[in-house]
Amino acid sequence: MKKITFTLGIILLMTTISICQNDNYEFLRQRPSGEGLTTFFDVIGLEDEFVAELIISDLRQDQNIWRADYFKLKNGKDRIHIFYDKSIDANYVHAIIKSHDVDYDLSTVLLNGELHRSEDDKMRLSKYTSTQTPVNKTGFPQYENTGNKEQDDNIYRVKKDEWISNNPEEYNNMIEEMQSNTQNVKEEEK
Repeated sequence: MKKITFTLGIILLMTTISICQNDNYEFLRQRPSGEGLTTFFDVIGLEDEFVAELIISDLRQDQNIWRADYFKLKNGKDRIHIFYDKSIDANYVHAIIKSHDVDYDLSTVLLNGELHRSEDDKMRLSKYTSTQTPVNKTGFPQYENTGNKEQDDNIYRVKKDEWISNNPEEYNNMIEEMQSNTQNVKEEEK
């Protein structure tokens, strides 16, 4: 009898834990901006531009969000761009957009630490193949190939975005140097 009670207790506990587990959202790309951060994300379930304006209005009225803009992308996706205080996160913003029956497009935010790509995105991305070119900059993350390309790409992207956020000046210098090198190669080819 004790074993049955104990087993039922464990089953009840595991069920409760799985039901109560909350999803955790993280912004995929965020950059320092003034005293806060800036990011963008795509949303799904947006009925029309009127609802988009309601969401933007709610975001702008929040004291932790300094600016919010809505864009309809050429590919038909709905994008929101915000400037916000470092004290808030993607879960905070999620509550605001969910109040309008709109949700994150999971290809532009992390859900429980993972990036979810749509089949269309995977097909589009699979058309492009390239080799990784190592960046010879001290501290810049290196791509690690474990055999799981999607996971490796996501880990590298997050590490690279973090490095860029922490080293914006070095990143800008690196980009200028690469552009200069590209221009020199083009001139030599003429």
